[in-house]
Amino acid sequence: MNNLRIGTRLGLAFGLVLLITALIAVTGLWRMGTLKAANQEIATAGIERSSLAQQWANNINVNWVRASSVLKTSDTAYGEALQKDWRRPCWSRTKPKRSPKRWVRMTRASS
Repeated sequence: MNNLRIGTRLGLAFGLVLLITALIAVTGLWRMGTLKAANQEIATAGIERSSLAQQWANNINVNWVRASSVLKTSDTAYGEALQKDWRRPCWSRTKPKRSPKRWVRMTRASS
């Protein structure tokens, strides 16, 4: 290496620095692609969980209204009709996009 002129040694050193910089840039771009995919998965699962939680809250509210209506009514025919309607699950009308089992798996996986 001592036999090489100073310009050649500087050129080799600059080439080495350029190669290291290119490797760092390629690694950074590859990791950004990986992070983008992970971020998309996290955002999708979060939105889905939020939607399922909102549906769950709505179903709880519907059941609360049904229960309080049955307790407050004095008309037995109306109370029986409410109880008959109450036996049908309220989620049969809203049909979530994914099953609650899938939601539980997503929740456990993210913990």
